[in-house]
Amino acid sequence: MMKKIFLLCAILITCSSCSEFALLASGSSIAISQNTYARAYNGVDILTIMRTDKDIKRHVYDMQEWKEKYEKEHKLRQEAETETILVKGIGINSPEMKAAKNEINDLKNQIANLEETVRSKDYFKDPDYKFLVDENHRLEQQYLEVMADNKKLAQQVEDKIDKLRKSGM
Repeated sequence: MMKKIFLLCAILITCSSCSEFALLASGSSIAISQNTYARAYNGVDILTIMRTDKDIKRHVYDMQEWKEKYEKEHKLRQEAETETILVKGIGINSPEMKAAKNEINDLKNQIANLEETVRSKDYFKDPDYKFLVDENHRLEQQYLEVMADNKKLAQQVEDKIDKLRKSGM
């Protein structure tokens, strides 16, 4: 790389007294003249070519392409954002959406009313509930007594049958 720069400087120094000189470098034409600005531009252009394999004009062209692509994408993004805003605005204020919101609110109110009804019912303090619990306990006790009496009667019947068999009947 340093050799290329040195060689280029040597050529430019020896050819600086010429009125016009054309040098072909990396596929692009570079004209060297007595004009100071042209010399400076050409020197920078050659250094740019050596460093990036592109001349200044190609860099400018590429930048213009990128700028056009950016502006196109920016415009598309703005259009998409506008469309999204419109869809959201229409969707939120549509009659279907309003009806759905009203139905949701009605259902929420119904749920709240049912929850309040459930909370207000204290089954342990309710007299009907107490009556049913007491009646259940009474019937359970009665069932247990009947079962015990049934076992006693079955034992008595077996004892009587055994006595009758022993007596010979």
